[in-house]
Amino acid sequence: MNTSQISCQEHPTLAELLSLRFQWEESVRRYKFPEESLYHGTINSLEWFKENGRSSNRLRRNFKNTMALTEELLRKI
Repeated sequence: MNTSQISCQEHPTLAELLSLRFQWEESVRRYKFPEESLYHGTINSLEWFKENGRSSNRLRRNFKNTMALTEELLRKI
């Protein structure tokens, strides 16, 4: 692996982050949140979902994928 591949992985592009954010927002569209504002892919929303999303959403379709996407986004920002 060369250094350009390493730096690209450590510092995602804006396009990659926006793509992941869009995927997350689409995934949680029908999930339960206490506030409407948490449906948007902000840092607060992602952190809330990671800490609290399991309680009312764990049985929903694709929950595990959505949680993995949440963790990936938080790791990259």
